[in-house]
Amino acid sequence: DRFDALLLKAEKGQGEALVEASRLANRLGDKQRSARLALIQSDHAKKNGKTEEARSLLSQCSADPETALRARLRLGDLAGNTPEARSLYTEAVEGFVRLQLPLREAWARLRLARLGDLSQLEPALRIFRTTSLATGVAAVDTLCGNPGAHLPWHLNLAAEYARQRHDAQRMRPPLVRADADRPERRLLSHRST
Repeated sequence: DRFDALLLKAEKGQGEALVEASRLANRLGDKQRSARLALIQSDHAKKNGKTEEARSLLSQCSADPETALRARLRLGDLAGNTPEARSLYTEAVEGFVRLQLPLREAWARLRLARLGDLSQLEPALRIFRTTSLATGVAAVDTLCGNPGAHLPWHLNLAAEYARQRHDAQRMRPPLVRADADRPERRLLSHRST
């Protein structure tokens, strides 16, 4: 969809894509798309040092449940190391659990861990390992102060993916039997019927 492509370009910092996405969202009148657009606009405002504008844009993200929770995370980031940030992150974690979005939940748990709640590291690590997200596992290890803690897991995962890639690229007969590499033998029985 064109709007989603424009949002992806805007997330990568392309300002002209953001302007075009804004025009398209206004023309479509879709509240969920407008909420996603406001989230990206707030990121641009924050990057340019316009904190109040970013807060204002984040308040416009309530039309879509997932986007509203992502806005909570951004508001927590703007709040810094405060009790307000902790409650915003906790609210986001609970919301992502409710929406069954485990990876977003795990990243929100890491934000809580950065504020000092180290009990969030184990559930986040479990989610990252279950989904094979090596970046998340590395982030947990870094927060724990031991970047190589799960190095064997990373190496095993890389080896498994390399094996799968190799298996996908080589030809294998579909069956393991005496005539598997001679398909003409299998065709003979079909011809006689």
